[in-house]
Order: sequence, then C-alpha cells, then structure tokens
Amino acid sequence: MIERSSGFIIFYINPNEGFDNDNKIEYLFLFKNKSGGFWDFPKGHVDVERNESDMDSAVRELREETGITDFEVIPGFKEEIVYMIPNNGNNESIEKHVVLFIARVKRKDVKISKEHTKFMWMNFDEAMSSLKYENHKKVLTKADKFLKSFLS
Repeated sequence: MIERSSGFIIFYINPNEGFDNDNKIEYLFLFKNKSGGFWDFPKGHVDVERNESDMDSAVRELREETGITDFEVIPGFKEEIVYMIPNNGNNESIEKHVVLFIARVKRKDVKISKEHTKFMWMNFDEAMSSLKYENHKKVLTKADKFLKSFLS
C-alpha cells in the first residue's frame, strides 16, 4: 500500500534582525504524540479521491494544522521523502511518500489543531538536535542550504 502526503517547511526571519546566514532563519515544527512523540513539519494526506495536487494539499494542511493563511511559497524547492510505516492491522506495511515545499511567513502566529500538542520555532541547529528522524534532518539540511543561497 502507498500513501501520499504533502506539506511545508515553514520559515520566519525577524525583519528587525535581518539575514546574515547565521541561524537567523527559524523553522516551524509541530509536536505529535504518536510513536513516542516527535517534531514534524506541517503536512498531511493528499486527497487523491478529489484529485488534489501536492500543493493544494500542503496549503490545506497548513491552514488546518496551524491556522496559517498568510504565507509566500518560495519557488524552486520541492523535495520528496519516502519511508515505510508498519501497519498494525495486518502484515502489510505502508510506503509513505511526503512532498515538502518551502514557504515564508511574516508573523509567527500559530494556532495548532487537536492533532498536535505544541509547536516551536527553532533555528537550524536547534532543529537538528530536536528532530527524531534522519529523513527529516536530511530534508531540513537541503532546505536550509537552498534558503541561504536563495536569500543571499
């Protein structure tokens, strides 16, 4: 079985501090209590029955999970991570495909859904030490490198 999700790597740069490539970028993470608890990007299932695109799904999930509606998608970044999820209902595992885009917000206002217990804005180093899964670390590393090049 294959499942598809999409979401955003959301970032914020304080306009009063400017950008100097030294951890001024803050990334938004949501905390999920399942699987022992972990920090994650805002993301969710693509509604294939409605022919929803990855981008449409990412926008919908961002709004549902964080209340964020005012954001700017940064063109040129689209990464897909793939991993396996054991299925407790039977012996079949789920192959999960997650497509992530990057978007910038100008305010750090977040209203999390009941799906998450808390949120946190973290700089790159904080995120790398807080993220549980290697695929999250790899995609954040790519996003951080992309943004530093894009914003320079």
